[in-house]
Amino acid sequence: MAWRYPESRIATGDVVTPHELMRNIDAVASEMNGHIDRDNLALATVDTDALASGACNSARFVEIASTYTLSVQDNWQVLSTLSTNIVCEDGWLQTSVSLAMGVVSTPETVDQVLVAISVDGVIVGAEEGSNGAFVVYVIGDTPVSAGSKYIEVLVKRSPYETAGHTSYDIAISQACLEARNVRR
Repeated sequence: MAWRYPESRIATGDVVTPHELMRNIDAVASEMNGHIDRDNLALATVDTDALASGACNSARFVEIASTYTLSVQDNWQVLSTLSTNIVCEDGWLQTSVSLAMGVVSTPETVDQVLVAISVDGVIVGAEEGSNGAFVVYVIGDTPVSAGSKYIEVLVKRSPYETAGHTSYDIAISQACLEARNVRR
């Protein structure tokens, strides 16, 4: 291997960021792996069957493309269009969901809702929000064992609801669920 000179020289008294330190290391690592990266591999050059077991994290992204109305009640309602399965290995399952909601009822009232993420029937994250054209963002991380996991997004009436409604409709205009398995 030819001499590889540092891209940036660091002297005593310099204030540096990790990015500056990594530039020198990345240059050597890139040369050692033959400069293989996402920019110089053709699409479908390597598929997951050709990789060693556990070499990749699994991930899912589910999105709602059209607006739909949901009746919110005291019990959990499943947003079936955001439900998905993901095959995991031992490690962590990182999940997040974002919902953009609007008011459907007339006269317009702002109602409080709870949004939650469930993995195999266990709630791993929940957040309270409002259907007054707000976005609710929920994050949930949980340890998982190897196997298929079922992820659901749930919505229900908040126990802190102040408008006095026991049931109301919300319009979900945009929503997405992301899930990623991180191996140990």
